[in-house]
Amino acid sequence: MPHFHHEETRTPSEVLSEADYKLTVFEFSTGISTGEKTARSECYDIVFKVEGHEGARVREKLIDHPTTAWKINLFITASGIVLEEGEGYHFEQHMAEQLGFAWINPMGLRCYATLGIRSYTGRSGVNVEVNHVAAFIVDPERGFLKPDPALRQKPTKTPKTQPPPPPRIPFQPGGLPF
Repeated sequence: MPHFHHEETRTPSEVLSEADYKLTVFEFSTGISTGEKTARSECYDIVFKVEGHEGARVREKLIDHPTTAWKINLFITASGIVLEEGEGYHFEQHMAEQLGFAWINPMGLRCYATLGIRSYTGRSGVNVEVNHVAAFIVDPERGFLKPDPALRQKPTKTPKTQPPPPPRIPFQPGGLPF
């Protein structure tokens, strides 16, 4: 049962200037997308630590859908993971083993990325600025960053244990709308 605690207002993460940074996967969770075009696709919510900027975090959502899979591929490549063309992989170990795919442990992966600034209107009506990953950088001359060994041991959060929901049917048997 949850318990209420008086806490100070959560301070937002520092908004960094648009530039290239080193990022480390600090939190990783899986879920199912509810977007109009990507509904029922697996999605990955990632929180990156920005190296050299204490407390700076960047949240990114990657969606495993044909129209957005390119960004996952760039993240994997920028992190120094090598897969064969067409090779299956999964970010959850038990699912990778069950499917016979390569397992990619996302925790602690590090990469270079260009951060941008995104503005939106928050629920309270206030304009908010946050950083986002504008591009993952794949540059063999720069090299690849080794994963953070301490974070490699940290488990991912909220592993998906349910199959995607069934497709929505506009009318139920008997002609009544849902």
